[in-house]
Amino acid sequence: MQPITIPRIGAWTAWRDAARGCLQAGMAPEDIRWGHEDEPGDLFDQSAVSEQPGGATVPRSFLSMAQSVVWHSDPSRFSRLYAFLWRLND
Repeated sequence: MQPITIPRIGAWTAWRDAARGCLQAGMAPEDIRWGHEDEPGDLFDQSAVSEQPGGATVPRSFLSMAQSVVWHSDPSRFSRLYAFLWRLND
């Protein structure tokens, strides 16, 4: 499972970039553990996901919705948002 840490400041940009990299790498939602930088991590956390050229095409409405979702307090918001993105590109 790939851990990905999202900072509190700049969460939208960080999530978008990480999600883009994960999607391009073909990582399924169940293979990723999303979290915040101030949450305790595992001993072997490696939050880097390399971003490759190219990208997914998503509706503009998804981007608008995603920008709102990243600010919600639900701890599973990043994983749910990525699962939705995964389904859009399936």
